[in-house]
Amino acid sequence: MAQPALVAELDENDRNAISIRNIGTGAAINVVWRLYKLEGRLQYIEPRASIPVKFVDDNNILTRLARQYIGNDFPPIRVTYDGMSGAGYESVSTISETRDQFSTVFSRKM
Repeated sequence: MAQPALVAELDENDRNAISIRNIGTGAAINVVWRLYKLEGRLQYIEPRASIPVKFVDDNNILTRLARQYIGNDFPPIRVTYDGMSGAGYESVSTISETRDQFSTVFSRKM
C-alpha cells in the first residue's frame, strides 16, 4: 500500500528557507504544518515532490527563532497529514544543533 511520509528540509541555496518533501510512495492530503506560533496548510503533495513553506511575516524565520532559542531546544516542525486511504500521519522534524539538517520522527494517528 502506498503511504506518504513528509519531512522538513532546508533549501540548498537559502539556509533560512524550509520545504516540506514527501519521501513516501503515496500522496499526502490535508497537510498542516506548525513551527512555533506559525501554521500553514497545503492541500496536496505528490510522492517525491517538495513544496516551499512560505512565511508571510519573516523570510529569515530560522535566524529569528534561533535568537529566541539560544541555549534551548529549537522548536520542531510538526506536520500532520492524511494518505489517500484516509489514514492519518504526523511527522516531527527537529533541526540539528549545527542547523544544517533535520531529523524526523514519523507516527500514525489513530
